[in-house]
Amino acid sequence: MPGFNLYSSNFNQSTNDYQFDGHAPVVWLQEDDFTLNSQTPANYPKNSSPNPNGCLEGCLYSDATESNLKDLFQLLNAEKLDESAELIKDWDGEFVVIYATKEKIYVVSDAFGRLPVYYSNVDNQYIVSRNISFVRSSLNSVDYDPMQIGASLLLGTQLGETTLWKSIRKAPPHSILEIDRTTNVLKVHRYFKLKTVSGTANFDEVKHEIRATFLDTLERRVKFMDQPT
Repeated sequence: MPGFNLYSSNFNQSTNDYQFDGHAPVVWLQEDDFTLNSQTPANYPKNSSPNPNGCLEGCLYSDATESNLKDLFQLLNAEKLDESAELIKDWDGEFVVIYATKEKIYVVSDAFGRLPVYYSNVDNQYIVSRNISFVRSSLNSVDYDPMQIGASLLLGTQLGETTLWKSIRKAPPHSILEIDRTTNVLKVHRYFKLKTVSGTANFDEVKHEIRATFLDTLERRVKFMDQPT
């Protein structure tokens, strides 16, 4: 999949040569200890943020995107991860936010993990990317996971946060990846909780509310499309 690539500066240099569907990497943010770039087509939804150390990939269907990001960055600066997760829980959109402070780098996924993110943290180095083939090609050696190969053959997918490779994982939905810029250690903070709905109302009583919610959601998305059809 197209999207961002984040990796520590001590990573395999092949990361600089990797091409995705002919798209060369475009650097978003680079410092002595890490690089954040993107390999996407011209019309792919990605935005610079109101902070030079932050990037938004995907889209928030809101006129308050900039202020929302400012609020999130303020919480991340204070290392208030629980509050950050609570803030984004009801944001309407498909997005991943990457933000660097002096000590940490955070990768924040939306409440349902609509944009898959893959990562590896081995040999005192890390790589986080939307493109699993970028992660795979950047590792010196990767062992297959026999259990997940079996699951893939049986079910057509991998279970949970696993992939076909032992050292590559998938970030869970509604999660925050926290990377220590001094040690290169990556921690996963999980916040996803499936909501259940119960009640005794029949469909006739709630159908108007369902319709209004659907139309509001649709209107938001059409508003942010360049050429809606």
